[in-house]
Amino acid sequence: MCSHYQLYSKAASFGADTTKGLIVGGGSAGANATAIVHLALDHQITVTRVHLSVPLLIHPKNVPEQYRAKWNAYEENKNAPMLSRESTVLLIKAYNPDPYNPLFSSLLWPTGHKAFPPTHFQICGLDPVRDDGLIFEEILRNECNMKTKLDFYAGVPHAFEGGFPELEISKKFVNDAVAGFGWLLANK
Repeated sequence: MCSHYQLYSKAASFGADTTKGLIVGGGSAGANATAIVHLALDHQITVTRVHLSVPLLIHPKNVPEQYRAKWNAYEENKNAPMLSRESTVLLIKAYNPDPYNPLFSSLLWPTGHKAFPPTHFQICGLDPVRDDGLIFEEILRNECNMKTKLDFYAGVPHAFEGGFPELEISKKFVNDAVAGFGWLLANK
């Protein structure tokens, strides 16, 4: 398996021009791509844009004190369809991360988030990890003065668009992702 750096170093062979930067993104646990962004930035690799969909960004056992009052979805959405708190616990337990390791809990990144590039967020209201994304978006926008775009889907669960693609809100989610990438590409 290729490491991320090896893949980056071979980017030209894929027709990519890394001098223009990179867009990094992911959904759900894959939105922990924030750790890749932080590692890249810490090693002076240019990441110019980020897309985060229903991101899981903090271990439930290690929510920073200053954000605890805003981190309510884990309890509020404990019985949510698609991804309940119990399912979240089982998935995290299977992965078995160190709750204090910023590679899993990227809200804890030791060098902070000030260099984070413009970021598009897609967050579901009926999601136990809803507040991970909302808190990170607020950190980037308010504490770091970074550009963000937030698309919020009230009343729908984590990854609803994959389970129910025929719903209008699922189509909106997909269209918002496309529009979000357009925003990322246009944002300088």
